[in-house]
Amino acid sequence: MIKEENMKKNRLPIEIKKQIKEKHRARKRAQSTLHPEDKRTANRLNLEVKEKLQNYSNEQWQQKIEQLSTENGDIMEDDESTQERQNKNTIFTRIEWNDIHR
Repeated sequence: MIKEENMKKNRLPIEIKKQIKEKHRARKRAQSTLHPEDKRTANRLNLEVKEKLQNYSNEQWQQKIEQLSTENGDIMEDDESTQERQNKNTIFTRIEWNDIHR
């Protein structure tokens, strides 16, 4: 069975995958040499990858939002399921809070 993490990882663009590998190599080098310049390089690459992943994630969400249609109620269905999850979490939190403070 394929894990959800692996499925998400496999969907990344090749450019981001290559940069992640480069980041891993830089981190490994920085840990083995303990040289400040190597550490700076690893930190810089880490920030670049983090930014690219965030941009990619935002683009994916934007595409999903654009695909939803208000005519067939897709947005409303997603909104209702979100509300249900939030209500369940809120109720569960209230029960825990009350149990603790009795």
